Amino acid sequence: MEFPSVSIVGTRKATLVGKRVAHSLGYGLAKGGAIVVSGGALGIDTAAHKGALLAGGKTVCVLGCGISHPYLLANADLRDSIAQNGALLSEYPPHTPALRNHFPVRNRLISGLTLGTVVVEATEKSGSLITANEAIHQNRDVFAVPGLVGSRASQGPNNLLREGMRAVSCANDILQEYLFRFPGKIHLEESTESVMLIETAQKEQKTVQGNTEDREEPAGLSPYAAALFRVLTCEPRPFLELCQEADIPTVCALPAVTELELAGIIQGYSGRRYSLKES
Repeated sequence: MEFPSVSIVGTRKATLVGKRVAHSLGYGLAKGGAIVVSGGALGIDTAAHKGALLAGGKTVCVLGCGISHPYLLANADLRDSIAQNGALLSEYPPHTPALRNHFPVRNRLISGLTLGTVVVEATEKSGSLITANEAIHQNRDVFAVPGLVGSRASQGPNNLLREGMRAVSCANDILQEYLFRFPGKIHLEESTESVMLIETAQKEQKTVQGNTEDREEPAGLSPYAAALFRVLTCEPRPFLELCQEADIPTVCALPAVTELELAGIIQGYSGRRYSLKES
């Protein structure tokens, strides 16, 4: 490869900590001279692309549909920015829809275009692990961000670490692997903006878990309201983020929010953010 490139992949239903880590890795890799490759999906992919763009670097999005197909309209602005500061790639004809079976096939391109693949957050059966396996078969490097034991979002990377993949805590952990292969093109970053220590991320996640686990669930809640209650914290969090973490559809979460508000459990804020109501 003439230009060093690294892919960052992970779940669409990423935690706040996972998105911060992916953003930091994308930023640091781009600042250090690497091209950041991902799949343009919500969650980890989006955070990685945005980090690379913020650093003024290049990023590549490999789509599982045709380039002209309006896949993920929520990311339309991001796709435009990527096209201007990198590339949108697809092996499908322009108007091909985003079919489910396209994405596992697409993943071999994400790994094949890069020196290595970093898995940030992924469940045990995540498509991101398909990308990691493709990287192994293509004789590429695989890195994983350690996560909390017992966290569903950390199952994938933690399993990779048990299998002998390399743990990373910041962009420099990856960049230093390729310094000798790309002299003058890759350099280590000293900026604190590009460093996301996993220790700090774990502390944040433990705080969230402490807020959600060390309390008694009110009796009589509907299943969806109970699921939302379990992920609520004392800090206001966006509605969509809560839905993703609780793994419930937004159409079901809306009446659940009303139920929690009527029960005096939840506090609403501007921007559709919610927290536990102070007692």
